Amino acid sequence: MRRPGFLTLRKTVCGLLIVMSANLAFASFAPAQTKVTWVRGKVERKGKPNYPAGKIAVTIVPRDSRTDKSKTKLVYTSSSGMYDFHVASGTYVLTVRWSEKNSKSFLIDVRNQYNLDIGAIVIP
Repeated sequence: MRRPGFLTLRKTVCGLLIVMSANLAFASFAPAQTKVTWVRGKVERKGKPNYPAGKIAVTIVPRDSRTDKSKTKLVYTSSSGMYDFHVASGTYVLTVRWSEKNSKSFLIDVRNQYNLDIGAIVIP
């Protein structure tokens, strides 16, 4: 003789297993989500030896939106010359501006990865 409620519990467990299996099956067909990548680097002033450049403006903007100011992210380097951004994968223009008239721009490719280290950028 079966215990009361045993059949209900068994049906519930089977139902949950079916739902979980369906979720796993559909998850394999879902497109991969875009990861956010931590882009970081350092700005140095030219010297013997080079030294960290603090309070330097660094911007990053998607290459196809470089004229759209609303999509530009701006940070200033720390006293150690370091800067960092969190961006989705894509091609970006990274610009280091150390005065009103002087700047350097670089094209960088950001792919789905945890972080992207940019080599030291040396300014006058």
